[in-house]
Amino acid sequence: MMKEETKFIKIIGMKVNYVNVAIFVLIIGFVFFVGYQLGLQNTPQNAIKAKAKYLSEKGKKEEAIKELELGSRELQIVIDQVELDVFRAEIYKNLARQYFMRDMWAKAIENAQKAIDFFPTDSSLYFIIGTSLFQLSKVVEDETTKNAYLDRAEKNLEKAITLNPDYIEARYTFALIKIEKRDYLEALNQLNYVLNLEPRNVPALFARARVYYETGQLLKARDDYSKLLEILTPNNPKRKKIMENIRIIDEELLNR
Repeated sequence: MMKEETKFIKIIGMKVNYVNVAIFVLIIGFVFFVGYQLGLQNTPQNAIKAKAKYLSEKGKKEEAIKELELGSRELQIVIDQVELDVFRAEIYKNLARQYFMRDMWAKAIENAQKAIDFFPTDSSLYFIIGTSLFQLSKVVEDETTKNAYLDRAEKNLEKAITLNPDYIEARYTFALIKIEKRDYLEALNQLNYVLNLEPRNVPALFARARVYYETGQLLKARDDYSKLLEILTPNNPKRKKIMENIRIIDEELLNR
């Protein structure tokens, strides 16, 4: 089941968010030029034009031309810097993705966090951080550290879900964290959301069957295991475990 979960976790929608880039360029340009020499202006270009117009009306034609040339160069410097920053952020994002796919969780977190500074609304970056923290929580022995990882993972996955409500990978991982914390009600809410979108999602069915079993809803757990038998191919090794789980459930039902 762990391999299936890991495989599911790694299915990431990593589309480039060009809207974020455009917003970032506009914000940087505005902040840099607010109060530019002549006071508040709507745009950097207007600030430059206003200064040149003022000089021209005062009969300082040559100074006006120089102001236009200087302002144009300064504006281009800002644009170039923003483009370089965005390019660097894309590199961080790609590195985070590559490290994530190679199970290098700490490196994935480090690079995703750097990319978030430029792409604060990219849900896939929060997913990478949250899922990487969840994976790290499995290998630490100290309980305090483990809980800290889980809490941070939960917050990042919540952010990913807020930005993209139908992010099923984020919801699935979030559900696994809730199972770890024995918050079965919230885990069930998340898994139901996933399965409403993808009724044949194997990892989510496994997880929901577990939640049903842990909460004493044996018939519902059995139903999910039966669905898995219908979905999985006859030679799938997981079928043996599923059939054993069904046998255990049937025995418990008889003994009630």
